Amino acid sequence: MIETLLSMARKTGPSPTAASPEAEPGRSVKPVPAEIDREESPPGVAALPAAVFAELPERRIMAHVYRPDPERRFVVVNSQKLREGDSSRAGLVIEKILPGGVIFGFRGHRFYMPR
Repeated sequence: MIETLLSMARKTGPSPTAASPEAEPGRSVKPVPAEIDREESPPGVAALPAAVFAELPERRIMAHVYRPDPERRFVVVNSQKLREGDSSRAGLVIEKILPGGVIFGFRGHRFYMPR
C-alpha cells in the first residue's frame, strides 16, 4: 500500500501547499479525475486565483445526470437545471458534464467540481 501511494505521488508530483500560488490557506487542492482528458484538464475550484475564487457565486450541485449521449446530460446547480453550454443566472457556464462531476467556466477561468 505504501509503495503504491509513493508511486502515485512520484507520478503526479507534489501537491500545492498553502505557500504556493496555486492554493490559498484553508483550501485543499484535489486532483482532477482521470476521466478528464489531460489536455483540457482544469484545476479544482481551490486552485483558482484568489480574486476569482472570491467572486465565485454559490455552486451547489443538487442533481447530476450523466449519460453517454451528451443531449441527455444535465445538472441542477442552485435549483437551476442546466445542460452543457448553458449559463446559470449567476454566470457559471456548464462546459462539460462528466461521470464524476462538472467542468465549469467563470470569467475566463475553468475549474472542475466533483458531484
